[in-house]
Amino acid sequence: MKYFSKNLTEYQPDCLVGVPLIFDKFKSRISDEVKKKGLHKKVKLLMKIANVAAALGLDLRRKLFKQLLEPFGGNLQVIVTGGAAVEPGTVNWYESIGIKVYQGYGLTETSPVVAGGNDRRRKTGTCGEPLPGVKLAIANPDAKGAGEIVVSGKNIMLGYWKNEDATKEAIQEGWFHTGDLGLIDKKGFIHVTGRVKSMIVLKNGKKVFPEELESYINKLKFVKESLVWGESASDGTVEICSRIVLDKEQMSCIQTLPDDESGIKKILDSAIRDINRLVPVYKTIRYYVYGYEELVKTTSMKIKRYIETERIRAILKTTALNIKNATGKNIDKLKEMMAKSVENY
Repeated sequence: MKYFSKNLTEYQPDCLVGVPLIFDKFKSRISDEVKKKGLHKKVKLLMKIANVAAALGLDLRRKLFKQLLEPFGGNLQVIVTGGAAVEPGTVNWYESIGIKVYQGYGLTETSPVVAGGNDRRRKTGTCGEPLPGVKLAIANPDAKGAGEIVVSGKNIMLGYWKNEDATKEAIQEGWFHTGDLGLIDKKGFIHVTGRVKSMIVLKNGKKVFPEELESYINKLKFVKESLVWGESASDGTVEICSRIVLDKEQMSCIQTLPDDESGIKKILDSAIRDINRLVPVYKTIRYYVYGYEELVKTTSMKIKRYIETERIRAILKTTALNIKNATGKNIDKLKEMMAKSVENY
């Protein structure tokens, strides 16, 4: 990622394939530059006019926004993204400057793509429809039609190497259970809403998808990424918590001293209050910690949730804190305190 911007201008790609996080960050950087130059309102108006003209058959978007296309090398025509949900606002922004965005869905076990948007049928906020020869359904749907996504077809793996138990659990009656939650709308488009394993089930039975809250947090321009999880209290209630990874450069533009915990806490407290107003009461974020160290991820840029939450719990336990006492604190500093206490011991 260090040389990504340089590589784009050097190789001038026509198509880019990547996770939404990459394209979110590029959009944010370019939008910030536009705001600094005082052109935000002008660009926004031009986008609206250009989109209307394109709908009428006169597509001038790539000519009008030639300068906004330059950071991508100038030739970028198509973005293909997957691995996580992409924000509709991000899709609309790229489409408005003349870049088509296709969201796909798949897993290694399904060879790997099972669904995607195309020029014939494409809907923002969805993963399109199943590819030819692939069947997709929702297992045990709730009243809203949401449940676990299951897939069937010749593209499904034969099984996990030397692991019959895992294979039997994953493939049942010819259907591969993806572990992803979602629904299929009336027009046949697939919506992926979260992971079965990451879903937070509250004491009253209500379900919270961390990805939804993370998307709100990640929209904050001074946030790089975030993690939301459920922490069990002594009385059995489950409280929604978050670890927020800040962008030091962006934070320094807002907060003169990027290491001033009290100042940062005020900013984050206000931001969390605003987010909580957007969701039902049972989904509100109760506690949070922040830092600058990036979250541990897989090679496909997915957060290793279990590892991260266990690390947070270990840090809090060693420093004799619980998440309530630690809320608003810098987790990186608490980690340093833990390391020192281990050394002294």
